[in-house]
Amino acid sequence: MLVQTVIDTALRKMLIDKDVEGAQQYTKNIIADLLQNKVDMSQLVITKALSKADYANKQPHVELAEKMRKRDPGNNILHQQIVCTL
Repeated sequence: MLVQTVIDTALRKMLIDKDVEGAQQYTKNIIADLLQNKVDMSQLVITKALSKADYANKQPHVELAEKMRKRDPGNNILHQQIVCTL
């Protein structure tokens, strides 16, 4: 959620407002807030669902799902939401 907001705001500032310096300052402020733990944890949570049983490139949510599958082989996690905190 945070990444999407930062990208949307920075692109709007650069492309629509023609304010490249404003986009840079906004991004630096967000990074500073992250480093100082001023960002709400809910903005750092992502959810992903697995849509197939096997993936060629192992993304973090796929790795997590495989670990979950090894721990509990009887649990079918296909199409379940997996929550990760960045």
